[in-house]
Amino acid sequence: MRVNKLVFKFGPSTARGPLSIQPGDAVVLVGPNSSGKSLALREIENQIRGGTGEYVIVDELRIEYPSDFERFKNLIFDLNPLVQTNSEETYRVTNPSLRDNPDGTRSVSLTQLQTWYRKLVSDEDDKMIRLNYATLFTLRLDAETRLQLTKPQERGNIRKAPENHLAKLLKNDSLRQEVREACSKAFPDLYFVLDPTNGNSIRILMSKERPANDIEKSLTDAAIDFFDDAIPMNHLGDGVRAYVGIVSSIIAVGQRFTLIDDPEAFLHPPIARLLGRDLVSLAERRQGQVFVATHSADFLQGCLEASSHVNIVRLTYDRTTSAATARELDPTILENLMNNRLLRTTGVFRALFHQGAVIVESEEDKVVYDEINRRLLDENRGVRDVVFLNAQNWQTTRILAEPLRLLGIPAAIILDFDVLLETKEWSNIFKACHIDSRLDAHMNQVRASIKNESIKRGQLKKGGIDVLSQTGEMARHLLENLAEFGVFIVPYGELESWLRSLSIRGKGSKWVRNFFQSVGSTNDSPSFVRPSDDDIWRFLDTIGSWMTNPERKGIPQ
Repeated sequence: MRVNKLVFKFGPSTARGPLSIQPGDAVVLVGPNSSGKSLALREIENQIRGGTGEYVIVDELRIEYPSDFERFKNLIFDLNPLVQTNSEETYRVTNPSLRDNPDGTRSVSLTQLQTWYRKLVSDEDDKMIRLNYATLFTLRLDAETRLQLTKPQERGNIRKAPENHLAKLLKNDSLRQEVREACSKAFPDLYFVLDPTNGNSIRILMSKERPANDIEKSLTDAAIDFFDDAIPMNHLGDGVRAYVGIVSSIIAVGQRFTLIDDPEAFLHPPIARLLGRDLVSLAERRQGQVFVATHSADFLQGCLEASSHVNIVRLTYDRTTSAATARELDPTILENLMNNRLLRTTGVFRALFHQGAVIVESEEDKVVYDEINRRLLDENRGVRDVVFLNAQNWQTTRILAEPLRLLGIPAAIILDFDVLLETKEWSNIFKACHIDSRLDAHMNQVRASIKNESIKRGQLKKGGIDVLSQTGEMARHLLENLAEFGVFIVPYGELESWLRSLSIRGKGSKWVRNFFQSVGSTNDSPSFVRPSDDDIWRFLDTIGSWMTNPERKGIPQ
């Protein structure tokens, strides 16, 4: 039993239809804040459980069931080997629940089950099956729940089916060992232990020593001393508690459909990556599926490392235009982002969780443009929700931009004016940024005209369009055309050509230091420079307009 079709209400762009995917072992929802990831996760859960209502993001969800009734019946009764027979034809299906979960049991007659299955086969109406049984196979964990899962729980009657995940782990040695191994990978100096010696409760401890065989089921003085030396969960940090809560519950309960919002919450990046790998591996081994909404590049990387059957869906929502998109990301491109050392060290993966990226030539460029944009954002201007990334030089800006644009992420490039004189690398920029090839002829004309004016490259770098007499209008038109495709040329030369009224001296890092001294550091500083309507401020406003334009050029459909 698995979700075999998931249809969203919208697609990659307004020009294309709704996105439809066939989920594999995992569906990972990524995207900027407030893009609808958490809402989509709730709608997926509600549809699996047979809920009704108005859906905003998920249009359709189909579940594939076993192809014959016997397999279907066995799947349901395999929820727990201790299925209780209350009468000749009525079965009570029990599944270990999590804390305070009232949906752990269902009673049904065999005749009723057969009726529902026939209805499923005849007209694909599976509402009753979803309401009564798919819900038993569904587990959703939020940030609060995963911490609660490490608190003590009642042991219950050991002669009956376990009533919670800790009771099941206590009875099942192999599952408990699986949890212990997973936790030890994340926290090498600690071992997951269950302590049943405190009345009718079971509590999780983390021991610095590996527990001896069967000590967790022993009431001897040696066992009590061992438990006394272990560390209670409330003495450990939220990261340990969150990881242990997630892993122990998923392994114990064994649901087919697991949904987790922000699984990386409280976790350090390496542990988030390990959790992503573990969750997808568990789903694959148990023929289940995990549905996740995340903001973590590390968690996403772990998911991709665990299986090739992972669907990455990026959601976006623009509040100003009410435009929503859903795009399935190519895992091959994502793996390249992970494995390419240049891309990985620049933090390009972070762009998945923002509206877009602005790519510049150097670290010096990045810190200045980022600071200018911060001041614009304070006045509701500039480029909203973007990450600024720096390449090694102007030639490598397209290496960062190309994979992001192929993933549907608007990645703007800022280049110095003098690069217009280059001839070799521009063909690669045209390809990476999907620029209309007809602009190539326009660019050649500008180069030829600049050459006729006998303007040296150093003059262009310092003065840009201002040093051109005959070519100025033609060059300005070229810059406007390139900007339509998200390639923005500094019109007055280079970074150091901005804010001339402040008379900032120096070059490179020295200019940057002087820039920060000149513009002030706090709003109440007498020297604090606020945005104006021209210069570098207008330049970034233009980039912001391109970013938010749903009809922007330069992004493949």
